[in-house]
Amino acid sequence: ISFCGINAHFQNGQAKRRNQRFTGSRKTMLVHTQAWWSTVINAHLWPYALRTANDIFNNTPLIKTQKVPIQMFSNSPVDDDLKHWHHFGCPVYVPHSDLQSGKARDKWANKSRVAIYLGRSLTHARTIALCLSLTTAHTSPQYIGRPTGRQR
Repeated sequence: ISFCGINAHFQNGQAKRRNQRFTGSRKTMLVHTQAWWSTVINAHLWPYALRTANDIFNNTPLIKTQKVPIQMFSNSPVDDDLKHWHHFGCPVYVPHSDLQSGKARDKWANKSRVAIYLGRSLTHARTIALCLSLTTAHTSPQYIGRPTGRQR
């Protein structure tokens, strides 16, 4: 085994290749999202795009082994529900806070607001996403739900 020296990250080819893959994915996600949300999305959101690229890589099966890297690392079966995945930068509907707390709301008032999906939260359940508010430009963890497939 040969280890790379201090401040010599270029000696590790696998780490360098993985960093290049994440950087390319991050740039692609930001450019695509900026095309749709040019007034809101800028380069300051690159950490969220990088985290999303890493999350996608860790939960996608490898071609050679057909195993997910997180399963190989933890040596246990980890099943990910694809219903909770969204595209980086896609619009999501977040229920208003009074609805989330169980309060009644006017029948004709909007029950949700539009936010931008920035990836899954690392400190919450898998159904909780990090969302960028279009009105305040703050990022917060929000329950965005999932489509049921039926319209009521």
